[in-house]
Amino acid sequence: MNILKFLRIPYLSIFMASLILFVSCEQYDAPEQIQNKFDYSSFNNFKSSSYFDDIVKNVKSRFSKSKESTNQIVLDEVNAQLGTNIEIPNDALQLSIEMNPTDILTIAKNNSWLTQEDVIITNEFIEDMESKGFDIAVENYESNILAVNLSNEEFAKKNLFINMVKSMEFKYPDLYDNNESAQAKSWLKCAAASIALASAIAGTLSCVTIAACALAMVLVYAASNSFADNCLE
Repeated sequence: MNILKFLRIPYLSIFMASLILFVSCEQYDAPEQIQNKFDYSSFNNFKSSSYFDDIVKNVKSRFSKSKESTNQIVLDEVNAQLGTNIEIPNDALQLSIEMNPTDILTIAKNNSWLTQEDVIITNEFIEDMESKGFDIAVENYESNILAVNLSNEEFAKKNLFINMVKSMEFKYPDLYDNNESAQAKSWLKCAAASIALASAIAGTLSCVTIAACALAMVLVYAASNSFADNCLE
């Protein structure tokens, strides 16, 4: 059989078709896994913009002694400034860093914003912060989260949590100072509550694919906390 006669027989075509089909099936059977990675875009936008100061200024002009009303005003102001339409449950709007962190986490769990595993890892963050400092707490939290296989939705909530607490620490660094002074120890109670609150609020996140939504949630969290007179100067 000469080469031209061989090529007229469909063996080569059959072989090539089979090879293409095999490679295609391999690609679909083993899709590329996209690894989760923490993104600080919301935190960076928080630092570089005037949104926080503008929102706090506008809210102060409408200040209410009712914590729920104040937090709702903050939420409305954030939505107006960013052109977003985020919603936060009423029970979440009643939370404050002046509360006990255990109570905050209990309310969040009872409302299904957090799981028991979420509560545990949040408490681990608080313990690390108090004994090793804020930066180490962030590092350990991120390592623990990256070690488990979370869905995109669940990871987005953990990513939002980190952006929230980093924004709060940037704005109020003294709140997270773990030195031995009596004042620092008093403030650390508020710091622990702020971590619990960030976890609870992040657990309510529903708009995981919209960048402006994450920044809006960060601003609501930080701006609402700015009115906690018993915790912040």
